[in-house]
Amino acid sequence: MEISVPSILLGLGGKSLLNWTLVLLQKKHMFWSFLGVFSCSLALVDSLLTLSLSVLHLQGDICVLGVRFTRHHVCLLVQIFSYTYDALNWPVLIASALDHFWILLPGPTTASRGLKLCYITATCLLWSLVLLYVFLVSGFRPVFGNEPHHHLLHQCWVLSSTQMPQVSMVLFLTIVCAVLHVLTGLPMPKNRASKETKTDAKSKKDTIGRCLWIFLSTWVCFIVLLAVILMLPDGIPAYLGLNVAWLCFTRSFIIGVFVCTRWSTPQLEECSAFSDYFCNWRLSFLADQENP
Repeated sequence: MEISVPSILLGLGGKSLLNWTLVLLQKKHMFWSFLGVFSCSLALVDSLLTLSLSVLHLQGDICVLGVRFTRHHVCLLVQIFSYTYDALNWPVLIASALDHFWILLPGPTTASRGLKLCYITATCLLWSLVLLYVFLVSGFRPVFGNEPHHHLLHQCWVLSSTQMPQVSMVLFLTIVCAVLHVLTGLPMPKNRASKETKTDAKSKKDTIGRCLWIFLSTWVCFIVLLAVILMLPDGIPAYLGLNVAWLCFTRSFIIGVFVCTRWSTPQLEECSAFSDYFCNWRLSFLADQENP
């Protein structure tokens, strides 16, 4: 898709503002997980990118570390970071899932200094590996079309996000399957063994239902907005697809999945301390326990 340079700068500026707003709101939760540290790095990269492109577009000619950049490099930089952001979606989701299942397995804890250092190192390593992938493996080639050279000063060809719709579809299908599981009835038991099986299944279904209620009551507006955006003919530009709001959404989803698969209703006291700023699992669980 072709987007004007001022629109790109405006979009990146709004994204940076949203990123830092969410980071500051969640500052107590940012450094106890990989996803929190990566969110801070994303906010920083977006801010530096927005500032650099704005200066380059307005001034037209700057020199950084002996390398000369002109206004014609704006589209090139936008395309490079678009490919980079798009390639980060699946790796970040997988790394975050592994991290949450690891740190939440014994119970929610605060991250030690050593663990925080590991998160920072992993974040830097992930950015480096994805950049190497974009330049050396992906076959990335700048696309400028057949427009006149001066046209690139005002319009840029921008990649539409390809991985974000894939991730979104997986998350949506998981939510739909969970809803169908909660809504389907259980067969009546015929003996004691099947009665115990039914009790365990009902307990697990009750846990899934509670997690769904907490998750959907918090994120339903975001889910509807995301579905509408993904249904647009041109999709969403890749440089806007990866943002802190999206990462917060996936973080809540991952914690919800962990609670559903790890605990059942009688064990809810063990996971009552889970919180990701947006979804407060503790209040709902304790309220249900106090009012059986």
